[in-house]
Amino acid sequence: MLIKNTLRKPDGTLLRGVKVQIEISWDAEVAPFVSFDSSQSIIDSVSETSTDLDGLWSMEIPLNSDLSPESVYKVTESVSDSNKNVYYIYLDGLATPPEEGWAVDYIVAKPNWES
Repeated sequence: MLIKNTLRKPDGTLLRGVKVQIEISWDAEVAPFVSFDSSQSIIDSVSETSTDLDGLWSMEIPLNSDLSPESVYKVTESVSDSNKNVYYIYLDGLATPPEEGWAVDYIVAKPNWES
């Protein structure tokens, strides 16, 4: 699924070149790695991108419902060294999942296994 977000300053100014990291978060006591349910192929746990000239970042990532064990994505938008937006998202495989969506529409609570 293509997940995306647009970053702005409080005054509405677009934030360009902001580093964004998306990391799979799971309970390592349950399994040492995350894999696709169907193929057992291990997937990369961290991906990075940056916002473009329009303050937009986007990244293609697998649905959490297709992964094992249970997981969420930890999104870190590094606006500056001292200002980081950190939140968690879960992408569910509904009967007809959307091909793309806004990250803010998938925010979930920080999981218990996250320290």
